[in-house]
Amino acid sequence: MLTGNHVKTFALSATAAAVSCWYHERRKRGREIVKRGVCALYDAEKDKKALERIMGKFNRARDKNAFAMGNACAPTWARFAYDEKVKFLNDFLGRMWPHVNRAVSDMLTKMLDPLLETYRPSILSKVFLDQFDLGDESIQISRVSFVGLRSDDMGLSLDFNVQWNGNSKIMIAATTHIGTAIKIGVKDLEMYASVRVTLQPFVPTFTPFAGMTISLTEKPKFDFDLELPLGLEGRMSTKIQNWLEGFLSDVLGNSMVWPERINVPLAFDNQEITLKNGETMPYKKYYENVMVNKITGIVVVAARHATDVPSVDMFSPSDPYLSFQLRGKNKIFTKVVDNDANPVWNEQHFMLVDDVNARKLKVDVMDDDANGLGNDDDCIGSTTVALDALEPQVTMSFTVAFPETAKINAKKGLKPMTVTLDLTYVPFDIAGGEGSAAEEWFRGWGMLTVKLISGKDLKVGDYNGFSDPYCKLAMEKAELNVEDPQRSSADAPGEGGKASPKRKKGSSKRPEFIRHKSKVIQKTLDPEWGEEFEFVGVLERTPLIVECFDRDVMLLKKSRDPLGSAEIDLVSTLRLDEGDPMEPRTREGDFELSASHSAAKTKGVKGSVRMKLHWQPFTSTRNK
Repeated sequence: MLTGNHVKTFALSATAAAVSCWYHERRKRGREIVKRGVCALYDAEKDKKALERIMGKFNRARDKNAFAMGNACAPTWARFAYDEKVKFLNDFLGRMWPHVNRAVSDMLTKMLDPLLETYRPSILSKVFLDQFDLGDESIQISRVSFVGLRSDDMGLSLDFNVQWNGNSKIMIAATTHIGTAIKIGVKDLEMYASVRVTLQPFVPTFTPFAGMTISLTEKPKFDFDLELPLGLEGRMSTKIQNWLEGFLSDVLGNSMVWPERINVPLAFDNQEITLKNGETMPYKKYYENVMVNKITGIVVVAARHATDVPSVDMFSPSDPYLSFQLRGKNKIFTKVVDNDANPVWNEQHFMLVDDVNARKLKVDVMDDDANGLGNDDDCIGSTTVALDALEPQVTMSFTVAFPETAKINAKKGLKPMTVTLDLTYVPFDIAGGEGSAAEEWFRGWGMLTVKLISGKDLKVGDYNGFSDPYCKLAMEKAELNVEDPQRSSADAPGEGGKASPKRKKGSSKRPEFIRHKSKVIQKTLDPEWGEEFEFVGVLERTPLIVECFDRDVMLLKKSRDPLGSAEIDLVSTLRLDEGDPMEPRTREGDFELSASHSAAKTKGVKGSVRMKLHWQPFTSTRNK
């Protein structure tokens, strides 16, 4: 039986079995060693002294020059050459990309859907993401550089030059005003960006930092091609291409460029953080007070007038209005002045500011095309005004020019368009209380954030048994009496007189309102809006007015039928007379619609709107 080839087969099988057992036993021992090492590190992480014995004592007084490239005392990630660091990071991203792709794609889908609807072009009635996948190719890092340590030595900053040209699969679903559904494919998407990552605060743990702050140092560059259904090329393709380019560059780019940022906490709320002076505080407190930009005051924007606004309409002067943007995606608008090349507004608006030295006020001069044939409002000119020259409680006048209008105005012998603004920075007094500056100007003031969630069982407004509902929200604006400063020049920012803001008392002027309008949800009695609106600089004792309408489009004419309204008293709804005056108040609930508050008489009103109200007071002194 053990003769011939059977002997060889038996011998080979026995040898293979022995080698296999030895190999698996060796792997088992190796895994045990790794497990013991990892457990030892995790155990050491819980003990500061044990971790110092393994990794060395943490030295906060380390010389900043130790981080110079090539210094033997620098950390290993700082001593490596750029190409070595980049290769390591790209290899790591390549291995992690399948998991990162899923997480980032889901996050961006949730973030982009409401933004797409908010900035939807007028040629479309609805737009949302149908498919979003970044593809198989990971983001590539072309360069890493060390920026420096934070001034408090609690963190450091790194700059990354990144590019991405993956085989993405992005499909946007849209609906036209006549009900036609179309699919817009975005292909060959490429992105180039400069990203700054700040690792803070330093902590003596296995992961040496407890948080990250991510921002862009400049606007990212995008390049892509569109894939549209047959028959939609030409003008439609150009308008969608321009809309997407503006959306990617202005909306996404501005929302991430410094001082905008994304903060990523990487520690437990109760973890102790040791400051430079030796004091300790919980991580949650450090995160809220150091990493997150806190609102420091209000910028009062007084829109005065504009001169030599060029006409962008075919047969008449422009219908100009101003758009202001300071932080985030929120904008405020002035009224529209019809057919006027030298409009006068004399309107006052309030905008919250966190870092007045870093922020810039974006000013757009727009032409209203409400009576046009489905076109978007045209941007006549755009500029920014730096706020670092503003002094607290001093009004300064700015006359800003728009060079892009020079060519079209020169044909008529006019100078470039200008806009005159008065700006006042009024900081909050953190201490508050009687006699403080905040108490003098902002007693009873605050910001109301309204999330319009949905409607339920609304009135039928159309013959098809449905409505096309949308809501208008309004709240009376508080006022400051800001005197005109003495201007040093008509063409340059004034140095500012010593004019200070005062509360208006007993003004006979017609009250101004902060107004917002939701999107239209077609053919439904139970709309889902999911939109958020801010009312900055309102009094706690003024009501919030919500009006619902059914929109009808007949040929080139639009009409609206009232579906009911609600008037909400903040004091009773949010119980503002109770507890700590500085405590934010939040309530989510259904508010019944009524005909009594509607601008027009409404029959058969029914249903409710669901909203989430959040009130943030500006001072600790209530308005009597």
